[in-house]
Amino acid sequence: MIRSVLDVVSDEEAELLRRWEELDRSKEDLDKAAEEASIRARDRRRRLAERLSLSRSAMEDGALFVQAAAAEVATRRREAESAQAKVAELREGVVAAEGAKDEAVREHAELLGELRALRREEARREQAEAKAQAGGAGGQGVSGERGREIGGEVGREAACRGER
Repeated sequence: MIRSVLDVVSDEEAELLRRWEELDRSKEDLDKAAEEASIRARDRRRRLAERLSLSRSAMEDGALFVQAAAAEVATRRREAESAQAKVAELREGVVAAEGAKDEAVREHAELLGELRALRREEARREQAEAKAQAGGAGGQGVSGERGREIGGEVGREAACRGER
């Protein structure tokens, strides 16, 4: 340095000194960047370990961290696949239940139709029996109020004769 101040240094030596200073500054910048990268890497490993629920011992640098993280990821992947299989199974159950519900609704409608038909048939039969009773009591197939009147008169006459 004294030689450079006294200007006793050759041009080639001065160039080498200047390059040495540049390389020294570059090395300091790289050291600083490496230290910052190391801090960021530790922080990222810590956050990853927290998300994967890894122990503090697994957060150490190296293969143990990678192995622990890989094992946790594999475990979670198996759990996710199991959950997906369960969801698929439940969806199949839902489809089957909906099919059974639709079948039950169809059967209900069918049975309701049959019940209505039976009630109509029963009503027709009761009307036919009422007509037959009215006709057998002396009426000639007269229906309605006149049939009741005739049936009532015939019933009164039979009561008077003691036939009831």
